[in-house]
Amino acid sequence: MSPMNRPPTLQGCRIALTVAADDPHSPANHLRKLEAELLYYPVAQMLPPDSYDELDALLHRCRQGEIDWLLLTTPRTVEAMHERMTQLAFGPTEMSRVKLAIYGAMTRLTLAEHFPTWESALPHFDTHQQLVDAMQLGSNQSVALPQAIRSRAGWPDLIRATQAEVITAPAYRLLLGRGGDDLPGLLWGGIVDAVVFLTENNVRHFITRLNAEGGTSAMLDQVVVAALDPQTAAAARAFGLHVQVLPASYSFAGLSTALAQYLSTEAAEA
Repeated sequence: MSPMNRPPTLQGCRIALTVAADDPHSPANHLRKLEAELLYYPVAQMLPPDSYDELDALLHRCRQGEIDWLLLTTPRTVEAMHERMTQLAFGPTEMSRVKLAIYGAMTRLTLAEHFPTWESALPHFDTHQQLVDAMQLGSNQSVALPQAIRSRAGWPDLIRATQAEVITAPAYRLLLGRGGDDLPGLLWGGIVDAVVFLTENNVRHFITRLNAEGGTSAMLDQVVVAALDPQTAAAARAFGLHVQVLPASYSFAGLSTALAQYLSTEAAEA
């Protein structure tokens, strides 16, 4: 096979993931198959809330058909729900009375892993407002919104603006990530080829940790930035990052292949 016809590879490329090495929800396996050298820089730690009482009560109301919509906006919400629904001994078939809305490709991927038969009632949308508009809410509608403690996302306000009722419940709490590789030092040394972002929060927490450890977003000016979906890409651009890789299919395989194609082309043109 001639060099021009070889499939793209990440051999010799150092790719930074914004998760821990033991995080099961990442493109790590796909990137390894393409021979990438992986770096890990976990940007957030998920911890349980002080009590699951509110979340359990909300799930029971969804199960009983008392709420119209269940809105899942982060993969960590899906993980928390999976844990609680396992403890409560009921599955998605018992939640058939509530319509499911999902935001973000990573949330969808996590849902498919934990609840493979549970599907969203709506397609993929690129903004919060587009998803809320598609739900066609009104004063006679109610929305269950599990979320992080002290979440700064604007979902409740968007839902209230439709005159619908929103019922929130703490599903988890987040702390700033720690451990992993010395990414600020590696970026400063110019030996990181790409950084991969999977969610909007991923980007925000990355910038927070990087700044806390003496780094700046300018360190990524000469690094390829890859985003899993348009929402994540938009969040990265809002922080001044240049997004070079956005896969056509919002999947780990698609992201890994798109990154390999970009870096292979870049290397060939150097």
